[in-house]
Amino acid sequence: MNVPHKTPPADLDVEVMKNPAHEDYQRAWVNFFFRCRPKIIATVQAILRAESDDQINMITDKVIETAFCRIDQYSGAGQFEGWIYSIARNLALSHIRNSKRRAAVFAAHADCFLPTSFGTPEADMNADETRRVVQEGLGQLSERHSQILGLSFFEDLSFQEMAEELGIPEGTVGSRLFRAKAAMRAAVATVLQSK
Repeated sequence: MNVPHKTPPADLDVEVMKNPAHEDYQRAWVNFFFRCRPKIIATVQAILRAESDDQINMITDKVIETAFCRIDQYSGAGQFEGWIYSIARNLALSHIRNSKRRAAVFAAHADCFLPTSFGTPEADMNADETRRVVQEGLGQLSERHSQILGLSFFEDLSFQEMAEELGIPEGTVGSRLFRAKAAMRAAVATVLQSK
């Protein structure tokens, strides 16, 4: 996970990093990457303990991208690295908030897989049991699978919109959605077998 480098990075020169015309502009950003990326990863990992390495790397890359795009907003009032780690903390916490919001929406709408009434009290009791099974199945899915199912079924996004939201190629959306549906079927089957 740590980024190896052969020579120790030089001190960060924020003024050079703000000036694309400077001859050392690229070197300054490379130094920033080697010096700060391991600490950014550690900051994100500390907040997102249970997340996969892919999620941590995605957020770390987003931190570096955000720093690059917003370098002009750094006023110099505090330490540059403090500014970077604030970005890392904010993006990691935002990821947690968004994940919780999606999970809540997903759980609240689990019954959309089922009709509201089957016509008889016995059938309605079966529907309640089915809703419980579906909700338990949803709880067993990985964040990646529940996220793509939520975007597809509850937010009704197109493949292109899901790709933009997740930061993945459009072709990956289809295969991930296919796997998520298969995982959902397997999770529901597991819940039913455990009864």
